[in-house]
Amino acid sequence: MSLSSPSEWAASLPMGQVATRQWLQARGASRHALDNALKSGRLIAPARGLLARPGLPVTWEGVVVSLDRMMPDPVYVGGLSALERWASAIT
Repeated sequence: MSLSSPSEWAASLPMGQVATRQWLQARGASRHALDNALKSGRLIAPARGLLARPGLPVTWEGVVVSLDRMMPDPVYVGGLSALERWASAIT
């Protein structure tokens, strides 16, 4: 999959999620195109090396989904966060 245009980034980088520059570049986005997208406001950098689409804020749930998409192995939320989510879902 080549991410040569911003419309292709939209499918690969949903609102409220993040991606690393490295991950986007590995899928065909050039460094120059990413820099231009940042300068024009089509992408934002919530942290160094991370990119997101402007609009919805990035939440921890969005980060977990993003990690699951970028990592070769599944990502699971564990510990107190998972228990709190489970408890709120059943009440």
